[in-house]
Amino acid sequence: MEPSPLHPLRGVRIPSKGQRGSCALSNANLSNANLSNANLGGAELDRANLGEAVLSGADLSGATSITTKELEQQAGSLAGGSLAGAIMPDGSRHP
Repeated sequence: MEPSPLHPLRGVRIPSKGQRGSCALSNANLSNANLSNANLGGAELDRANLGEAVLSGADLSGATSITTKELEQQAGSLAGGSLAGAIMPDGSRHP
């Protein structure tokens, strides 16, 4: 099986270290990405593909257009994904 081609994240705005702000990741393909301990607080995740993404310890508090349930379906319940210790959009910490 051929690996999927890599696609740049055009138009992504990531806040500076220590800042919270909007991070536009709408429609981004982040499947299989290692985003452990990433600060994605307040990120716009409308139609983002997080299938099997590793989000352990990531801060997703205040993320918009995605629910905790959707994150669990995409990243948490799939074979290679992880949400362990992640702060979810509603502010709760995933076990």
